[in-house]
Amino acid sequence: MSEIDGIQAIGCNVSSCKHFNDSKCTLASIQVGACTNASNGIAEDETLCMSYDRRKD
Repeated sequence: MSEIDGIQAIGCNVSSCKHFNDSKCTLASIQVGACTNASNGIAEDETLCMSYDRRKD
């Protein structure tokens, strides 16, 4: 992650989210939640961004 003007930035590569802009999340904070029925220790399988909102282009 990088810091911009002393504020922590949220890196993101989910271009289908309406909060995505130039490899960053435009929200000031996000909620991360656990996926259901996952307990294998692989981050991609266990967590998801609860703040995701589908871009409507």
